[in-house]
Parts: sequence; C-alpha cells; structure tokens
Amino acid sequence: MLKISIITAVFNNKRYIQACLDSLASQIYRNVEHIVVDGGSFDGTLDVLKMNEAQIDTLVSEPDKGVCDAWNKGVALASGDIIGFLHSDDVFFDDLALERVAEEFNSGDIDVAYADLVHVNPITGKIIRRWYAGEFKANKLDNGWMPPHPTLFVRKEVYDNVSCFDLSFSISGDYLSILNIFRVPDLRVAYIPQFLVRQRTGGVSSRPSNWAKKMKQDLRALKLVGYSEPRALFILIVKNLRKLPQFFIKQGADS
Repeated sequence: MLKISIITAVFNNKRYIQACLDSLASQIYRNVEHIVVDGGSFDGTLDVLKMNEAQIDTLVSEPDKGVCDAWNKGVALASGDIIGFLHSDDVFFDDLALERVAEEFNSGDIDVAYADLVHVNPITGKIIRRWYAGEFKANKLDNGWMPPHPTLFVRKEVYDNVSCFDLSFSISGDYLSILNIFRVPDLRVAYIPQFLVRQRTGGVSSRPSNWAKKMKQDLRALKLVGYSEPRALFILIVKNLRKLPQFFIKQGADS
C-alpha cells in the first residue's frame, strides 16, 4: 500500500490552519504521513498545531528562510513513496482526494500525477473559478503550461534526483521546481481529471502588489532551466494568457 507524505508549510496562519489539518484528517485513504513545517509562528498557529499533534506525524517549528526552505525541510523528512503539498490556506476538495491519487499511482507505472483545482472565496468557501489543467504533452511547458502545484504528487525518488526548491525564489519556487520535474527524461505523467484541492484566493503569488515580482522570478526560472531570454519572455506571456481560458466558472454547482 503506497504511503503518501503530505507537507504543509505554515507561518502565522492561525485563521486557516485548523481547517487544513481537519481536511487531511478526514481523508478516507489512511496510509498518509503529515509533515508540518512551521516557520516560527507567533500568532497562535503553534498552539493550534500542538493541540493537533496526535494527527501530525512530524512537526518542526523554527525560523526558516521562507516557504522554499520549509518545503525542502519537508521533502527531506518525508518517508512516503509519494510526496504532495497541502498549503496551510488550502483544503482537499473532498475526503476521497488522496484515494484518487493512490488509485492513479497503483493503476499505472507513473512518476507524477496532477489534477484540477478550484479557487474559493477565503471567507465563504464558495467557488470563484476552476482550473482545468488538461492532459500533459511534452511541448506544453514550451507554451506556458503548468499544472496546479497543490494538486501535484511526485514519487520521492524524483525529488531525490532533481533540485527541490531554490531558496532565492520567494514566490516562484514552485514554478522552478515544476520546470525541473517535467524536464526529467522519460518522465511518466498522469492527469487526474477531477478536482483535488480547494485553494483560497489571496495567496502571496496572486496579490496584485506581487505580480511584477512574480513575473520577474518566473522569467529567471525559465532562464535557469535553459530557455533563452526571448523564448522565456514568449513563454511567460503565453503562460499568463493561458490563464484566461483556464480560469472560468462553468454554469452549475458552486460547492
């Protein structure tokens, strides 16, 4: 039975961390390891974590160098076959999310699986928009595609053989990591055409005040993996244009 390690990085998020913990605790799939890396919170987050220690397999609380540092610590501590990330603002779409992930890895010889995601109002939890990631093809990275990082599940040996998260990136560390992972030769990828995560809006990368910084870091990430500056600029433009059809609400359910 595959073991799934879920890593949650958190810093001063008392408001939402309990919902995150409850979401993981409610999963039907039980062979799960939860690693929580707290950056030295002082707003009461650590109190909430300690009250839930019985359901946390590994809890680290110490100052760090940002979310990439926290993610790297989590990956290093993970003992599961598969690694995924549940951000402290987020919850799984339902209690079958990890069951779907395990079924995908068990049904085929794959290295990576990803799925769809919904963005929700941070207060009401109502769906604002849906991100349909679509099937992966080798040329998609060259045309601005990326999967939703919160729905990305990767075999541990892949992380053991590629760079994890670059501490010099405060916003786009997940994008650089995705570029590195999906450029692994002969990577076996599966797309799960279902929603796996409810992501609250208002995260660091989506704040208008950080858009210019994110664009700059995305451009640097593309150049680091070998794209020329003209090609990287093209990919970055297309990447942002892709979000227009990618983020929309279908008529119907809002829950």
